[in-house]
Amino acid sequence: MRLLDSLMQSQGFEIIFSIGGADALELVHEHHPDLIILDIVLPFLSGFEIVQLLKRGTRLVHVPVTTMTAYATLADEDKFLGKSFNGYLAKPVSTLDILEMVAGFFKSAEPSCASEASALRAAGQTASV
Repeated sequence: MRLLDSLMQSQGFEIIFSIGGADALELVHEHHPDLIILDIVLPFLSGFEIVQLLKRGTRLVHVPVTTMTAYATLADEDKFLGKSFNGYLAKPVSTLDILEMVAGFFKSAEPSCASEASALRAAGQTASV
């Protein structure tokens, strides 16, 4: 998580972290992020459960949600993208992959110019990037 935090802050992003699914859902509703990056395996609520709750007619239905996970087969990618996720990155992930993914969600801004965007990464206690 420290790598992701340092990388995104160096590009002008504000980062909000959570260590569990229920906490992540609360933070999303409180901060209204422009992008949400979720792990799949989280305490209390899974990444699948969070994305389903967010995409059910809430004010945040338009917010892109991507997963950064150790589930790394083509079948996993298809499953995640078919479950309302807007993006998918398989761990281990490079800093370039992260920047390209984020830039793709903010097409009008290069990663180094996206200072007004905020991202939320909900990660399990043992998750790493």
